[in-house]
Parts: sequence; structure tokens; C-alpha cells
Amino acid sequence: KGVSIGEKSNIFIIDSEIVQNNIGVESKDMSVASIYGSSFSKNIIDLNAYKKNWQYGGGGTINLLDSSLEVLKKNIKSDKHSSIYIYDESAISTTDMDENIIRYDYENTYFKKNSIENILNLWDETFIKTEKIELDLEPKYH
Repeated sequence: KGVSIGEKSNIFIIDSEIVQNNIGVESKDMSVASIYGSSFSKNIIDLNAYKKNWQYGGGGTINLLDSSLEVLKKNIKSDKHSSIYIYDESAISTTDMDENIIRYDYENTYFKKNSIENILNLWDETFIKTEKIELDLEPKYH
């Protein structure tokens, strides 16, 4: 896994490359992963949101803004307790999209009323009390 969060955690991923993982980003058990300006490639599953532990009362949420996905439908999974919100300017087909995966494009009313800066500020308010750390992780290939 590239990034996995659970147990009511919140994470904000910025300008990252999520490459060659079984699962790129996973959110479970009332956790929220918000991802901005990042790219996903060569992952078996790019995004996965689900409910694992009944004690938390719900699944995970993933917000993806201005990021790159190689394949949309095939590489994204969400169970009925979870949600994935994709805010993307590219013209990606939503045919046969899972009902728990919602895609917005920049022509959508949501974006016309809320600029990208406003969306990022709203996300950032979620993490004001969270200690911000910078990770420098080198990929481990054998």
C-alpha cells in the first residue's frame, strides 16, 4: 500500500507520486484522505475506500482534487459505507460509475460556486489541529 489510513484519521496528501503499489491510497473506518496535485500510475488499485471495523460506524472517504489517474473505473473501489469524490478537469467517462464514486468536473455547478482555492481552504481547516510533517520516502525496489 502507498498510503493507508483508518480509525477516524485524517490525512492531506499534496504533490505526491503514488506509483507501483497494490493499493495507492486506502481510507477506512470513518477516515478522510484528501489528495491534491498528485499522480497515480502502475497501481493495481489507485483508490480504495471501505468499512473494515464495525466499531467506527462507517467507511472511509477519499477526496481527489486536480490529480492524475491513469484509468478511472477500473482502478477505484468503494463499498456502500464509503465515498470517493473526484474533482477533475479532464473529460473522464462516468459510464457505469459506482454510485459511491462521484465525479465533478470544472464545468460543474460545484466548481463554479467554489473555486479550487476555496475547496483547498475548506480541506485545510480539517487539518489545522493536525501536526503537519514532511515525509521523504525513497521507493524501495528490489
